[in-house]
Amino acid sequence: MSGMAGARRVAYQKIRHDCACGRVLRGNLATSHLRTCETNLRESGWPLDAGMKDALLNEYGSRRQAPTYAQIVRTVERGLGQIYLERRQRGDKTPLPWIEYRDTVWRLAEEAAQ
Repeated sequence: MSGMAGARRVAYQKIRHDCACGRVLRGNLATSHLRTCETNLRESGWPLDAGMKDALLNEYGSRRQAPTYAQIVRTVERGLGQIYLERRQRGDKTPLPWIEYRDTVWRLAEEAAQ
């Protein structure tokens, strides 16, 4: 069992995220920092969850001309980052309700695709 625990520890350490604020984040908990760090929200945006990335890939992944799927995801994440920064300036630190989040992602993706 200790061999498996050691393997998990090593795998955890291999997951590395460099935040725009300069911190090096390790493991799966990096997403929570990336979603709360104002520097990251300003520069990189709000990281999309895997389900939304998959949905965008299904919709925009087959495009061979600009904008590409990766450009659309970056644009959507930056747009969401701006929305969350504006909400925080107003004192609202709660996440967007799911339906509003979903609709916003699709609206930003459609705007980026045009």
